[in-house]
Amino acid sequence: MLSIEVGQRQTYIENLCFIIPLKPLRATPKVNFYSVEGVLEGLSGIDLVIHEPGGKSPLIAGNDTWFWYMHTDQEDKLVVHQGKRLVELYSKAHGQIEKFEVSQQGIKHNGETIYEGAAILGWGIHVFHRVHSPEGSLSTNYASRLNTFDINTNFNIYELNTQTGDYTVARIGALDQPK
Repeated sequence: MLSIEVGQRQTYIENLCFIIPLKPLRATPKVNFYSVEGVLEGLSGIDLVIHEPGGKSPLIAGNDTWFWYMHTDQEDKLVVHQGKRLVELYSKAHGQIEKFEVSQQGIKHNGETIYEGAAILGWGIHVFHRVHSPEGSLSTNYASRLNTFDINTNFNIYELNTQTGDYTVARIGALDQPK
């Protein structure tokens, strides 16, 4: 298991992801408080994401393929508040898919606990990611967006060849934005 300083960002896999443990702030009977540190600098957005049971993201209506997201101008920092998220990450620089389970209790990598306790799993720009929530889940994403960020393309959905790293846009993100 990793030994990480609370509230400090630590690269877990180079060119792929990092972990930021949440800082315990207060504990009372049946209630725990945590400080979400290490996210304010460069923070551009806080997104609430709700997955219904069996939720997979990204999907395209009428197509059973489980596609990928990849942000060219946004770093993601995921905190799961309820349930669990099964997260797959891939970058061409890393060259293979890595599988994580993120919950309130901690972070697992390939089924092995790498951090026990409330924590952020984050990934940088150009990292392909997709998420499955078998029982449903509630999370917050703390997003850091570059000045070149474009909401119309940020959530593009990609078809990815994980053997070569080649990818194509399967659906333009703007098509799923509110009108």
